[in-house]
Amino acid sequence: MRKKTYEVKLPDYSLSYLINGDSSGLNQEDIQNIDSYMEKFYNEADSLKNGFVNFELDDYEADSFFTWNPPFGLACNCYEAKILILY
Repeated sequence: MRKKTYEVKLPDYSLSYLINGDSSGLNQEDIQNIDSYMEKFYNEADSLKNGFVNFELDDYEADSFFTWNPPFGLACNCYEAKILILY
């Protein structure tokens, strides 16, 4: 199995939705922002034979960090993560 790895920073509020599919606590705008950001990764996985998307947090025990420019949404606490496309 091969993989492509993308190092990203993910807002802490999005992790439950991305990893577990749990959208409780998110409003519709949050869900749309997350889905729009992730669409490129899912499309890439779909273009590869039997590709799928997985997540890897660098160190969940580590403290999150505040950033003014997360990949989606407003300024917030984020975690360093990897998005893996396995194929």
